Amino acid sequence: MLSSLKNYDYRGQGLDFPAKTLPLYVMVAGCGYQCETTHDYRWPGQQRGRREFALWQDTSSGKGMVEYEGKLCPVPPGSAVLLHIPHDHCYFLPEDSDHWEFLYLNFNGREALRLWLEIGRTVGPVREFGDD
Repeated sequence: MLSSLKNYDYRGQGLDFPAKTLPLYVMVAGCGYQCETTHDYRWPGQQRGRREFALWQDTSSGKGMVEYEGKLCPVPPGSAVLLHIPHDHCYFLPEDSDHWEFLYLNFNGREALRLWLEIGRTVGPVREFGDD
């Protein structure tokens, strides 16, 4: 069994945890790696359900775009999207990019949401971290 997993292609795969909300301060609710190549890739923040969660999506290559409260913000390599859901935003693969490769983590819990809202007010939806 383990030998068959050795050559498994994990690209585009994610890990989602049960939807049951626990009263924890911070809990990883999902994580994964994706490489999007279709311009149909689009996630409106108001259409992701009513459950609150925080999203961190780190770009490793290509480029993404976030429309955040009516303002366009590019997401190049070395930067990450920091979003609270539900919220007035939409992230997508823009026409001028052939791909968007990223790692993502979804968090829930009252402390995760409090921190994400504070970070969003302080630095905005896109934060440059550099290549390292």
